[in-house]
Amino acid sequence: RKFDIEAIYLLGSSGTIAYNDKSDFDIWICHNESLKADLVDELEGKKQAIQDWAKKSGVEANIYLVNPKKLRKGELGFLTNESSGSALDSLLLEEFYRTSVLLHGRYPLWWLVPPEHEYQYEDYVHELKEKRFIHSKEHIDFGGLRSIEANEFYGATLWLLYKGISAPYKSILKILLMQAYASEFPQVDMLGMYFKKSVYDGEDDLDILDPYIMMLNKVE
Repeated sequence: RKFDIEAIYLLGSSGTIAYNDKSDFDIWICHNESLKADLVDELEGKKQAIQDWAKKSGVEANIYLVNPKKLRKGELGFLTNESSGSALDSLLLEEFYRTSVLLHGRYPLWWLVPPEHEYQYEDYVHELKEKRFIHSKEHIDFGGLRSIEANEFYGATLWLLYKGISAPYKSILKILLMQAYASEFPQVDMLGMYFKKSVYDGEDDLDILDPYIMMLNKVE
């Protein structure tokens, strides 16, 4: 059986201590990499209709159609004025890995690569597939955590200054995170990797694993 929609994720503040009754929903709809353009256009229409329906119900839902293949290449065609600004592919992927909640469908292949093998991500994934340890229809490969380019901190901070008009406290926290990351450049100790290491080490305390508490501890 073939499914054109492979997974649906929530990401951002949903499920964290930062979520409140005024928070929005950021939703990724991950579709088949070979989905034809006309079908993607139809999905875009359905996506917009759902966003409009949600708005009438008093819910802000930002839905993005994601092609995993393009995401691996850093071609973020789904970016809009409500997502992450311009070409911040590494930072966006890092945030996805530490905040995403799988609602339905395939899990991220990234979780099967132990932290100590992150920098041999492609080789490790190739071995998993070559030895048939995983089923091709059970996961989505968004790629490993890439090194962050210096210009991404600049672009992200400018974007967060703009977002700070409507969400000042959350934006200040994220700007401080960009400052912390930039101070460590080029060997950035990303929260996404800290999150993965904690899970692999058996940590299950939500006061430690909550993405926003992790951010607070990092900037502190």
